[in-house]
Amino acid sequence: MNDDVKVYIVDDDCDMRNSIQWLLESVNLRVCAYESAERFLAEYSDNRPGCLLLDVRMPGMGGLRLLEYLQSMHRHLPVIMFTGYGDVEMAVRALKAGA
Repeated sequence: MNDDVKVYIVDDDCDMRNSIQWLLESVNLRVCAYESAERFLAEYSDNRPGCLLLDVRMPGMGGLRLLEYLQSMHRHLPVIMFTGYGDVEMAVRALKAGA
């Protein structure tokens, strides 16, 4: 696998973020984890390949807003959304935004 390819995790829940990171690293995937959408945006360079695991509900910029922002900036990073508080409306919005 290309050493530049990474899985980016954005989740404000430290335990969840660390658990996902541990699981992915246990199968030799390269991982970068962020506690907020704002931190991810500050550090991510759109020329880096990979995929994004994104929590829907976070303080500040939530996952759906981050997804919509990335799409509006034509950053087509594959995104998998997850949440403990989902509903149909949220799922439809995420799919329309490209998740």
